[in-house]
Amino acid sequence: MKKLSLKRIIMFSRLQVTGIYGKNIWKILGIATSLPVMLVLVSFLFSGQDTGDAARFTETAIIVCGIILFPLSMLNDYTSPDAPVKRVMVPASGAEKFISVYVTGILLGIAFICYASLIGSAIFRIYDIIAGTGNAEGFRMLIFSEGAEKGDRAGQLVGAAYMLLMMMWFIQLYRARKTVGIWRVWLALAAMALCIAVPVILMESITGYISSVIMACIMVLTAAVATVWSYRLFIRTQLYRDNNA
Repeated sequence: MKKLSLKRIIMFSRLQVTGIYGKNIWKILGIATSLPVMLVLVSFLFSGQDTGDAARFTETAIIVCGIILFPLSMLNDYTSPDAPVKRVMVPASGAEKFISVYVTGILLGIAFICYASLIGSAIFRIYDIIAGTGNAEGFRMLIFSEGAEKGDRAGQLVGAAYMLLMMMWFIQLYRARKTVGIWRVWLALAAMALCIAVPVILMESITGYISSVIMACIMVLTAAVATVWSYRLFIRTQLYRDNNA
């Protein structure tokens, strides 16, 4: 399997999705419906009766949940010690499975964001009608409405994607603690934190465009290191499973 095969990637993705969600479709749908409801309630708890602040909080929470939760569930399904053998033994390379985990998880996350946005929008509209605060704009779709600030959405997506890369790296590193040593795991986490924190602290003396460029470079560098490291850990899991199958 020296060449990447789209067919094998799709096969592994379909097997993962049907294995995780296919048998519990109504339960998953119930969770996907209750989660945005809970996020709306929490947003009102923190923002009071200000629907504008509550809507912004809900939008951010939906984006973060969608981008992070589903790829992590895909990763956990494969790298967990209790991973189903039939998914571990799929005839696909480690690279193909790695791509599948990310792409499938993100696509499911996007589907959740669309669904949760619809549910959240309906709740806010019902609240406006009951509270008598409705306006002439009528139904406003969270996240995807024309009035949404594109800069904020881009920043939320980038931030969520960055958190995802870091979490997927650390989860795999922590699971490999028995082979790499627990002290190396925490040392790696401390080194990564210092790589991010020290430049950020030094940037306090720098203002304007230069600080933004420096921060962007830090995020790109650390994200690249986390992705490559995560891939190597993923391949190690693949080889271990193949040798012990």
